[in-house]
Amino acid sequence: MFDWRKRGVEQTSTRQNQRASAWSGEARSEEGGHRACRRDGEYLRQRMRARQKQGITDDGVFAVTGVTRRARFLVDVNYSKGRHPPHPGGTFKSSADYHYQTLRANVDMLKLIQLGLTFSDEDGNLPRCGTRDYCVWQFNFREFNLKEDVYAQDSIELLRKSGIDFQVIEERGIDSQRFGELLMSSGIVLNENVHWVTFHSGYDFGYLLKLLTCQNLPAREADFFNLLRTYFPTVYDIKYLMKFCDNLHGGLNRLAEMLEVERIGPCHQAGSDSLLTSSTFRKLKEGFLNGSTEKYAGVLYGLGVDNSES
Repeated sequence: MFDWRKRGVEQTSTRQNQRASAWSGEARSEEGGHRACRRDGEYLRQRMRARQKQGITDDGVFAVTGVTRRARFLVDVNYSKGRHPPHPGGTFKSSADYHYQTLRANVDMLKLIQLGLTFSDEDGNLPRCGTRDYCVWQFNFREFNLKEDVYAQDSIELLRKSGIDFQVIEERGIDSQRFGELLMSSGIVLNENVHWVTFHSGYDFGYLLKLLTCQNLPAREADFFNLLRTYFPTVYDIKYLMKFCDNLHGGLNRLAEMLEVERIGPCHQAGSDSLLTSSTFRKLKEGFLNGSTEKYAGVLYGLGVDNSES
């Protein structure tokens, strides 16, 4: 098994309390103007490559740590999940408790299949990581097994049609425990200067916390949010932000269509979904929230404070 420690990952300080400058110079195009990469969809399509991660030994994993140590980013995450099992039985203190216990039962039972990360600076520029292409990362994890794990057939078929090869992932995918170790040392968690942007993200952060802590989720929702604030101090859930915008509704694809945000890459692939999340967030922030989102941070749609407000 490849030992990531031998590559000197642990020898680089995370600098979690330091605001590093963004790579605006690195992100500039030959045509001039580094904003081209987020304004022109066709230009971005030609210059970006979605890196399919097949194993922890892939050098792209280390490119992520290099990027995270040099700049402050918005980070978008998306998961492809096998299925949601039956709702948990028992007595619940409130509807909020029921919703959290449902999430907890799902995350504890299911396994992570795929993770997409899109990094950008505050202007929406994407990293190039020493190449001429803009980069989005997609990580496939090996633990999910079609013969042993619980799943819904229609969900698996949907993922297959989007290009996910489960046999290849099982044979060559990333070990999630080692990836969690690498993520802990990367500087993007436990860092209030990194903003995590997701869509309807209770499950997203549930799986991430499970990956980082190597434990099942806490029994109490309050403890879940304590963990969330520790590992991800600044989070935004676009689905929650939509509640404060007139005439916006639906899922991520529907919202992107309404805001005229172009998808790049295959639907239901985590890398493409994370890029769409990033682009949609910027459009929403600029067009509906007057460029300010700070007061909406830390709330996940359908959980905690949002559930009590509903």
